[in-house]
Amino acid sequence: MKFKNIKIFAFIALGIMIGGGFSYVYYVKRVRPRHLIAQQQQVYTVRKQDQQKIDHLQEVNHQLAMRGLLEDENKEVIDRLSPSKSQSIDKLMDKNYYIGSALLFKDGQIVYKKGFGYSDYQTKKKNTSNSLYQWASLQKSITAVLIMKSVEEGNLKLTDHLSKFYPTVPGSQKITIRQMLNMTSGLSVKDGKPIIPAKDVIKDNISRTTFDQKKWNHAMYSPVNYVLMAGILEKVNDTNYYQLIQDKIFKPLKLKNVGFTSAVDWKPIQMFSYQTPTPKTAPYLKTIPTNPLTYTKELGTGNVYSTAQTLLETQLSIVAGKIISKDDLRTLRNTTGGYYAGGVYNYDDHFYSHGLIAGYETSMYITNDGTNAIILMSNRSIPYPDLKKSYSFISSLYNQMMK
Repeated sequence: MKFKNIKIFAFIALGIMIGGGFSYVYYVKRVRPRHLIAQQQQVYTVRKQDQQKIDHLQEVNHQLAMRGLLEDENKEVIDRLSPSKSQSIDKLMDKNYYIGSALLFKDGQIVYKKGFGYSDYQTKKKNTSNSLYQWASLQKSITAVLIMKSVEEGNLKLTDHLSKFYPTVPGSQKITIRQMLNMTSGLSVKDGKPIIPAKDVIKDNISRTTFDQKKWNHAMYSPVNYVLMAGILEKVNDTNYYQLIQDKIFKPLKLKNVGFTSAVDWKPIQMFSYQTPTPKTAPYLKTIPTNPLTYTKELGTGNVYSTAQTLLETQLSIVAGKIISKDDLRTLRNTTGGYYAGGVYNYDDHFYSHGLIAGYETSMYITNDGTNAIILMSNRSIPYPDLKKSYSFISSLYNQMMK
C-alpha cells in the first residue's frame, strides 16, 4: 500500500513537472513575447510622444528664432553679451588673429555678430558681419540633405549601389549611397586639371577615381563622394544640380545673400581672399581674386557663397525639418563621436563642419536642437591649417558664449 502511494505521488509529481514544463514553454514561447512586445510598444509610444513634444517645442523656438533673424538681418554689428563676456570673445578673436565674420547664436537669438579685418586690403574696405564668403566644404551638408530628400520622394535608396548610376567607377558594385554619405566608400581621386568645363566635371572625376579595398567601409575623407552624388541627384531628379538647390532649398527657405561661385551660375560680386604662411605675420600677403572657373569643379562640394547669417538660417531650417523630416535627418546623420555622416561631423549634442577653399575658411558648430550655434567665415587662410586647432578655436568660442 505504501509503495502504491509512493507511485501515485511520483506520478503526480511527474505530472506537475510535465505540466509545469509545458506551462513554462508556453509562457516563454507565447505569453512572454506578447508581454515584451506590449512593453516595447508602450515604451515606443511614450518615446514617440516625448519626441513629438520636443519637436513641437523646437518648432515654436525655430519660428521665434527666424523672426529674430529677420529683424537682425541688416544690422552690421550686434552685441547682446555682457561687457565682460563680450571682452572675452574679442580677446579670443584677437588671440587667433581672426579675419572675417563671426556670428554667435544663443538660446534662439543672435548675441554677437561682427566683422574683423579687411575684405579688400588694397582699398582698406573692411569686413562686416554681412560680408560674403565661400561655404567651401560646408556645402556638402546640403548635398547630403538633397540626397535624403530624393530618398523621401522615392527616387533613391540609401542601399542603392554606385554601379546603378556610374558602373565604370572602380569598386562601384560594392559601394552604397550610405557609404558615400559617410565617406567610407574607399574612393579617392588622383590630381587633375585646376580648371574643368562644367559639362565635364563628373566625367573628369570618374576618370581620376581610384578604389582602395582596404579603406572600403572605413572612414576616409574624399570629396569625390559628393561630386558623384551631385551627379546622381541630377540623374534621379532630371535637373541641373544648381537648379535643384534653388528649387528645394534656396527658394522654399526664401534665402537672401546666397549664390554659386561657378561658371554655371555666376553673378559677379566683389570678393577677395588671402593666404598667409602664419596667421600672425603678413595676414594679407597673397591676394586670391575670385575666379568662377576654379570653383566649377567643386560640384556638390564647395561653390556656394553667402553671409554668415544666411548660412545659419539654412542650417537651422534643416535642423527644424523644413527640407527633410527630423526623423530622416537623424537617419542621414547616423554617427556620433565626431564621425562623419551626411556632410557633417556628428557629436552627441552638436554637429560641426569645416571647409577650406582658395583662401577662404569656414566653420560651423551647431547644437542638434538648433538652439545654439557659432558661425565663422573667414577670407584668410593658411595653406595647411591644423584642423584640430580649428575645432578647438570654435569650441572655445562656444564654451565662452555658454558660460
